[in-house]
Amino acid sequence: MRHQLLLFAYLFSLGCAGAHAFTPTGNTLSVKHSRRFQFSLPSNLGDGHQWILPDTSSMKLISHVAIDNKDSTGSTNVEVFTLRPLLKGDFTLAFYRIRPFDNITDSAGAQKLYQKIHVR
Repeated sequence: MRHQLLLFAYLFSLGCAGAHAFTPTGNTLSVKHSRRFQFSLPSNLGDGHQWILPDTSSMKLISHVAIDNKDSTGSTNVEVFTLRPLLKGDFTLAFYRIRPFDNITDSAGAQKLYQKIHVR
């Protein structure tokens, strides 16, 4: 299983050649305009929740995949967003962790993660 996961991660990285990969930090991330980058969020889809990016006005969402762990709970380790900046400047990406059938506008109780991005 570990080899399959590594193979999947390798093939996925080939599909996103040139994309930088980031994980959430308290620091501002700096990316180049019109260059793809990946943002990885720790996840557990076994509890019925997933991360979403509700506002994509400054970023184009290329893909959103969950790398499957397939353990006894059906949980996943990580959700990977591949994004491409549309505009230059400073932005804050907001990710919400909700159930797929929840209304995005009713996300007051959702877990939120914010990441500052500087597009040069």
